[in-house]
Amino acid sequence: MKKLKQLLPILLILAFVFGLAACGKEEGDGGESGAKKGLSTSIQVGGATLKLGGEFTSEIETALGDPDNVVQAPSCHYDGTDNIYYYSGVTVYTYMQDDKSIIYSIEVSDASYPTAEGVKVGMTLDEAKALCGDGAEELANGAAYTLGEGMKLNLRTADGKISVIEYYTE
Repeated sequence: MKKLKQLLPILLILAFVFGLAACGKEEGDGGESGAKKGLSTSIQVGGATLKLGGEFTSEIETALGDPDNVVQAPSCHYDGTDNIYYYSGVTVYTYMQDDKSIIYSIEVSDASYPTAEGVKVGMTLDEAKALCGDGAEELANGAAYTLGEGMKLNLRTADGKISVIEYYTE
């Protein structure tokens, strides 16, 4: 019993140390993208959370307000029809799955809507990379981060600044 009492504090300290080490791990340590762990797949717009793979609900539509335009088009990626909602500075692409409208792409072109990491339109690519972490795939007009499960974050640039932030599912 005495040995157990002596061993218990050491075990608690070890558990604490290993717990802290796990929190500091980055994605990519297992050969993945190298982006900071937890790079978001959603963005806040007008009081609504738009999440890749999430449902585009009537509550989200209400929070975003009336779109400037809605276009229906045959889907290139899914069975059926896509709905594309155009708002000032934001475009949301959805497809239907079991009577639910699912978000598969979000494009942001307004600095009013930063990512969860703080990236916003108008920043330099280097500023954005400092916020998102290592592991970006260099593109001719920006950079792309792999978010997992077929999801990506593209930071498109024009004139040396981010012009569009694009979340999409491949």
